[in-house]
Amino acid sequence: MFNEFPKFTQMATVNIGNVIETLRGFKYEIEEVKYTVSKMDRAQTLEVNVHIEVLSNALESLQKYKQQLDRRIMDNSKARKQISN
Repeated sequence: MFNEFPKFTQMATVNIGNVIETLRGFKYEIEEVKYTVSKMDRAQTLEVNVHIEVLSNALESLQKYKQQLDRRIMDNSKARKQISN
C-alpha cells in the first residue's frame, strides 16, 4: 500500500494540473464574455445617446417651425383684419 503512494501522488498531481488548466480556460472564456457584454452595453448606451441627440435636434426644429407657423398665422390674421376694415 505504501509502495503505491508515490504513484498515487504523481497521478493526483497530474490530475490537479489538468483541473487547473481547465479552470484557466474557463477563466479566459468568462473574461471574454464579460468583455463582450461590456462592449455591447457601451454600444447600446451610445446608441441611446445618439437617439436622444437626434430627438433633441428634431424637437428644436419642430419648435422653430411652430414659431414660424405661429408668425404666419398672426401675419395672416392681421392682414385679414386690415382687409376687413
